[in-house]
Amino acid sequence: MKINQTRPVQSAPRGQGATIPADFSEETSDGFVGSVPETALNRPRFSSSAPTTPGLRTAFEELNTSPHVSDLRLLSDNAESWMARWDLLSTATEHINAQYYTWDNDVFGMAMLGHIYLKAKEGVKTRIMVDAVGDTFGKRGFKSHRGGRDYLQELVALPSAEARVYHPNHQKLLTALTHPTGLEGIAANHDKILEVDGRGVVAGGRNISHHYYMHPDDKEDAWRDTDLMLTGGGTAGEFQDAFDVEFENDWITEKVGKDKLGNWSKKSGELVGAYFMMESWLKAPPFTAEEKEFLRSDKDAREKLAATVAREAESSVSSLDPSARFNKNSKARLHELASELVEHLELRGASHKEKSSNFKESEVKVIDTTSSVGKPLDEMNGAFVSLIDSARESIDIQSPYFVLTDGATDALKRAGERGVEISIATNTPSSTDSGHTQVFFLNDWKKALAEIPNLTLHGATGQRKMHGKMAIFDDSLTVVSSYNLDLVSKEVNGEVGAVIWGPEFAKEARASMEQDFQDPTVGYREYQIARDADGHAIENEQGFISTFGPENHVEPAILQKYEKKIKRWNWIREHLPQFKEVRRFAGD
Repeated sequence: MKINQTRPVQSAPRGQGATIPADFSEETSDGFVGSVPETALNRPRFSSSAPTTPGLRTAFEELNTSPHVSDLRLLSDNAESWMARWDLLSTATEHINAQYYTWDNDVFGMAMLGHIYLKAKEGVKTRIMVDAVGDTFGKRGFKSHRGGRDYLQELVALPSAEARVYHPNHQKLLTALTHPTGLEGIAANHDKILEVDGRGVVAGGRNISHHYYMHPDDKEDAWRDTDLMLTGGGTAGEFQDAFDVEFENDWITEKVGKDKLGNWSKKSGELVGAYFMMESWLKAPPFTAEEKEFLRSDKDAREKLAATVAREAESSVSSLDPSARFNKNSKARLHELASELVEHLELRGASHKEKSSNFKESEVKVIDTTSSVGKPLDEMNGAFVSLIDSARESIDIQSPYFVLTDGATDALKRAGERGVEISIATNTPSSTDSGHTQVFFLNDWKKALAEIPNLTLHGATGQRKMHGKMAIFDDSLTVVSSYNLDLVSKEVNGEVGAVIWGPEFAKEARASMEQDFQDPTVGYREYQIARDADGHAIENEQGFISTFGPENHVEPAILQKYEKKIKRWNWIREHLPQFKEVRRFAGD
């Protein structure tokens, strides 16, 4: 995904990059690029015949999982990804398996739980799992009574429903005590799986929270993520197995039981009401441009609309579920959810909008890794190293975090020395949702560019937070997963993803990446270091020299705060055994 120049194909360090090209330095009034030049990302790679990559094909075949032919659809658009989940749930007649690292109790989380609740009322076997690490303090999700455990108890009161919390807080304490030299105490199930009836799956990077499904026109910092929708019994069965291996682990999961006091605080009315308002919002006619402009500019109008949405939901609950009940706070809660919903003006009428991508038949393998406290299973890390080692032309990676382990650095270095073009796109302090990973990124990025031949690095400088986890190898093989390019995904968390063979799907995945590079709200800029005429990195007493980096777009006060953290974390990396995998770039 090269910006501004063509990377050399010989096994050598990059030969250019000490200055910003003229076509990239023309800025708009707000300091960001006004146009993106022609790039190697959109170079004409595709022909009528598939590229010949025998090594990569062999690596795909040798992955220790079963291949399946499946229909796949790439979900880059936030609203389309939400609709894919909503529609898939609507078709459920036998079972639903849902696992998310974060599952917030906002309007999206409540509506989805309400949808599942109604399906369980119909007798559909329902199993859901939420992660305790993803909701550490229990306020934003459903794991504890501080947040919304009562809603899970309402669900599991139905005979066809089960719910579990992965690695609850009391278990984390015990885990930390029994693994004092590891990171097991923070282990999480980072999977994002919705699997229905053994025939349909939505998986990838998105959790259940408004961040992942809102439109940038509704909120400028809407997250940018990537999911897959897959159909086919074989593939769905593989994802069900990935769900089962963690859900059925009694040692590390806590079963959510019925309310021992008899469920006095009824939540069924809120769940059904949240479902109704979301269903109505998605199926209503889309707002016109004039209507959206008016509502965005008039808070009173939005409040009146929210009151109408809440009132209609309340009055319709009994028709959907005659047994649903409200408690004294339910009506106020429905109004809160309606007030959230009417902020998502672009989402209204989403069911009527044309899909931006179609299903493509491809060969798929599902790779799964359990957390460090789960049953021993690691298909993910070995797969990535094998695919990197087998690439012959290009490796393009999107990851929200850039914390290279020694193993990842070595694999990428081997690829670069073979002449493989490597591009990594990630967040910067301007766009991140994780301050800790930025400490590593700010310390490591220049060293990585200096050490890994043929590597280009692009940082998101816009308002949107990039959260997608996707990799394309030789324009022939694509991986979409929950796996981040960091220590936690490699060593600690459970992760799951799909490896897709086929140039047509890879072409669509690349087009999605290209769109991000054209999007000013993502704002990718190439990070560069100074090099001599032979392409070798130039180093002075302070280290490698940045010619474009965070200092060019991040406020100095923010970088100063990170500097203090960098020194602290470098000491931790160098001295604590838990961080031995990321010591390579620590220190000066």
